[in-house]
Amino acid sequence: ALWNSELAVALPSPISVATIGSMRTTWLVAAVAACAVLCVAETAAAPRPRIELSYFGSRGRAEPIRFLLEVLEVPYTDRRFQSREEWLSVKESGAFAFNQVPGLRYCPDRNTEEGCLDVVQSHSIMRFLSRKFN
Repeated sequence: ALWNSELAVALPSPISVATIGSMRTTWLVAAVAACAVLCVAETAAAPRPRIELSYFGSRGRAEPIRFLLEVLEVPYTDRRFQSREEWLSVKESGAFAFNQVPGLRYCPDRNTEEGCLDVVQSHSIMRFLSRKFN
């Protein structure tokens, strides 16, 4: 609030605090878009890992992860459970920590299972991918 009042005093009278707020919002959207472009440019030269995202047949909690992977232009396999029986069989196998989805399997080398990492919970997956791909 202090910043807005100082800025409103320094600007000509026709510009209101609401206008300043919308200018900041516009700047924020532009900054996020620029960051996404730079992140894609930085990761384009890096070798691509094998990524498999597992979730139910709906958008749900995995959709923001899919958006992030698409923005980063990272190829991934989208595995969707088509039936309750399929999910229960995978759940009983212990494939996912805490028996939770969404689940992400990240293998740094596409050709081998060595060094693969399994991550569950949508926010943990988003943080993991953000750190891996800057």
